[in-house]
Amino acid sequence: YIKNMYTSRSSISDIVHTPHTVYDIIIMNNKAISTIVKPSNYVVWFIVTTAVISAQIENGFSQTVPEKPLAVRARYGTSSTSISLAVANTNTGATHYIALYEHNSILKEEVFPCSGEEFFPTEHTIDKLSPFTNYTFCVYSVIRSGGPDQNSSSCTNSTPLVTTGPGPITNFNISDVMETSMLVVWEKPKIEHRRLTVRYQLFGKDTQYNDVTNNNENVNLTGLNAGVRYSVWTEVTYEGYTAAEQSSTKYSLTKPFPPSSITSRAIDETTIIISWEEPLIGNYTGYEVHYDPIGVGSLTPPINLGRQERSITLSNLTPATNITVNVRAVAKDEDIQQFSRILQTSQFTKPLAPIAESVLATAINDTAIQVRWTLERAPVGGYHGYRIFIIPATENELNSFLSSMDTNLFRITDLYPGRLYNISVR
Repeated sequence: YIKNMYTSRSSISDIVHTPHTVYDIIIMNNKAISTIVKPSNYVVWFIVTTAVISAQIENGFSQTVPEKPLAVRARYGTSSTSISLAVANTNTGATHYIALYEHNSILKEEVFPCSGEEFFPTEHTIDKLSPFTNYTFCVYSVIRSGGPDQNSSSCTNSTPLVTTGPGPITNFNISDVMETSMLVVWEKPKIEHRRLTVRYQLFGKDTQYNDVTNNNENVNLTGLNAGVRYSVWTEVTYEGYTAAEQSSTKYSLTKPFPPSSITSRAIDETTIIISWEEPLIGNYTGYEVHYDPIGVGSLTPPINLGRQERSITLSNLTPATNITVNVRAVAKDEDIQQFSRILQTSQFTKPLAPIAESVLATAINDTAIQVRWTLERAPVGGYHGYRIFIIPATENELNSFLSSMDTNLFRITDLYPGRLYNISVR
């Protein structure tokens, strides 16, 4: 059927149609030969740019369309989500087969070569099908000879209807991750299985994987390295199948060990220094420090330090306050991080001293002196009182006295008459 798109005139040429034959047609006008166009579905549409068309059949070349397969047998594959097809070969020269099937509401196709054996079927397995799904395959014969594929005009449906099994274990998780162990938990397989193995190896390392065969629903992986990322997956072999079906891989980072020791020291009223030693074993990438700057249980955002750091100076703290500091090691690997157990220490900042030159001493009698002082601001934090020092000592050989924090007045007795004393207050 040839149609002039410019004049809308139509003409039917005298072509002898042979069933199941595709024609190459050359269209000529009165000046030159136009482009050769290969028809599709036996209907040819041409757009011709010349005003006058002289349609003539110059040449015809036919290719035989193969017959559809005689029969297609479907059966269970080696895994629960695979189906094997046995296609009875035709003798029309088919080189390949195309299997069409619906997968997750999408029509898919898979091409596979024909064995060419007349008395033995072509065997092919289709993998990665959906679990617990009924499948039927519509198989076409194909001649593939370098040009366009020549398909059979119809297909042969596979028999019988085959239902896939559960597939790999998808619902498994990693929990209770510690420095040298992690717990792998999975959902019980939905059908009987012969073997279930949990496999793991160092992430990104070309190392031999380890495996633990366990037919329960969890396994504790032990003997791991601290602060290291592991790849973990499961493999299950179901009853009636021969292939081990591998799950997707999950990743987990073991916790690093904490610093081996921690110490603290007050520098002045608002500054302390925290020091620690590195973890004794295992991998780590740095440290994280939290602290309570005012002693009320409100921790600061984390301070991140590098692997080589061994101390930190905390300043702008509250005087005479017990500062709680948490230090832990950190292990990071790309988008995953883990923290060690917390090592904690507490350190008092030094209290404020009385105002300079505010300490006044007055002789009460020949054996007693009264001391008075003034603070810069009211006592806060962890004050317990004041310490008054006197040199030389009293007759009772006392050289310091503790006074309550509620007073700024203290009387020293049992002194030697007529002696000069040096007195200080803290």
